[in-house]
Amino acid sequence: MYNPNRITNSSSGSDTAVQKALSATPTPEYELNERFLLPYLDAKDEELEETLTRLEDELIAESQKEGNENNPVIGFLHALYSQELYLIMKNEQALHAAANCPPGKSLDTLSDEELQVLNDKYPRKQMMNFRLEHSILSYRQSTEIVWDMRPSEHTKVDQFTANIMLADMLYRKASETTDPAEEQQLIEEADGLYKRVINSDFIDNGQKDELKLIAVLREAHKKYSPDKPFLMEHGTPREDLRDAKADIKMYVGVQSFLIQLKTLTANEYVEEFNEKILERARHSVAQGTLIVKISTPTLREAYADPGRVHLKKVVDEFATGVDYAGGDFNLIYLIPATENKPKEKKKINRRSVENDVKQYTTLRSLRQFGFDVLPTAEGLKNAREQLQEALISAMEQGELHVSKEMLLNPPDDVVAIMKQYLLDRAA
Repeated sequence: MYNPNRITNSSSGSDTAVQKALSATPTPEYELNERFLLPYLDAKDEELEETLTRLEDELIAESQKEGNENNPVIGFLHALYSQELYLIMKNEQALHAAANCPPGKSLDTLSDEELQVLNDKYPRKQMMNFRLEHSILSYRQSTEIVWDMRPSEHTKVDQFTANIMLADMLYRKASETTDPAEEQQLIEEADGLYKRVINSDFIDNGQKDELKLIAVLREAHKKYSPDKPFLMEHGTPREDLRDAKADIKMYVGVQSFLIQLKTLTANEYVEEFNEKILERARHSVAQGTLIVKISTPTLREAYADPGRVHLKKVVDEFATGVDYAGGDFNLIYLIPATENKPKEKKKINRRSVENDVKQYTTLRSLRQFGFDVLPTAEGLKNAREQLQEALISAMEQGELHVSKEMLLNPPDDVVAIMKQYLLDRAA
């Protein structure tokens, strides 16, 4: 970098040329990292909006310097600040809606229309929507060139991060739009960005698995419960690189979860080693972040083939992991709705049942079934007719099978079914 105090033997004309050339060079990434990324990462949560506002003013001035007009790192920082401000306002909007709920109601009992009315009354809604659009535009600018910033020797933020953040904000926009065609277009673009990053040779397997889980659960939601409020996205750098170490954020209904994912082998011989990894992770994350384990083969099979069987395995394993980690996750957001179809009545050979009842029942067995039988021909005939109807009804529902042994010496469970039938009939 140019130093105005350095000693030089060059002529003043040459020195001026050097200064001009340097002024037209984009600010180096390491300098932007020190000035604009690290203060954002270090900001206290309660001071984040104030910090972002100050940093944004300084970043705008930096972006106006010659040579910085199309700097992708500056574009990323602009997008990141807008994304964080948007998320702050989204949380504020939820609190505003909760505080203004009609008497006797809560957010999770409101209809979509009622909730929309409350959300529309949020005072900063217009600014919130501007931040969403601004972040998308700026992330697009930041994905065109290879770059990276390094907040520590073990971590970096780069154009792949920008692509992930862009995809997540496209999903946010899709959840806000009321136009089905636009929603589909946004989702397809976002899914394509995730696929491109996952297929990259420059992302490690751990990061790929985080994105695969998000992609798989998004697919389950799209297939099985698209009408229910559900959102998965990757953590922002503050969530991913600070003490919370949250790889993934999940929003279901009015609840939200921060999740650190551990994809581990299912091999029983390394189970003990896996538990040690999980235990270390539990000590390294902030309270409120859930450590969730998913078996690597299960996740990768579901990503490669997101059919019902593979999706269900991941959803079941994920939900179990969330519950085990202390979360409370309702599967209705990710599983197919169960249809309460009425049982089809089986076709029964009535003549065969009638013959068996006449041939094998006795006064003793009829009384065991619960019938009050008079010891006469007419009494036996009436009891056997009632037993026939009860047996046929139970057989149509698939509750039992008639046999000689059952009629001669009825077992307790069959007797219970017959007695219930008689009670239902009497009612």
